[in-house]
Amino acid sequence: MPVLRKALAKVTDDKKLLDKIADGLSVMDKNAEIQRDKHGAILYDKDSKDTEFVPYEESIDEYMAREVLPHVPDAKAFWEEKADAKKPVIKTGAEIPFTQYFYKYEQPVPSEELAKQFTELEQSVSQRIAKLFG
Repeated sequence: MPVLRKALAKVTDDKKLLDKIADGLSVMDKNAEIQRDKHGAILYDKDSKDTEFVPYEESIDEYMAREVLPHVPDAKAFWEEKADAKKPVIKTGAEIPFTQYFYKYEQPVPSEELAKQFTELEQSVSQRIAKLFG
């Protein structure tokens, strides 16, 4: 960051913009040293973040152990709620797959029947046009 700040000093001093530029120029190194903030908490990479839909009745720990950890052993589950902050952030939600519960399959109309209806409509339109101009 010091090199980037110096190189772009005449252009901008916006910290958020400089962070975005540095992030865009960065490449993920899976073997790099774990980065921590000033309080010692691990800084997680936002670009490698993923979301899972955990069934409401199931324990998150059980779900993680069964579905996630076998594939990504260092994965961590987060609660994205900060209710004690000055500006509380709450990101709890539910997804209701409506089609799974409410969709009822209807057999499509056979193409022969559609062709017959189209032909009848075409004849009806032709007759009306003939009356109109005849």
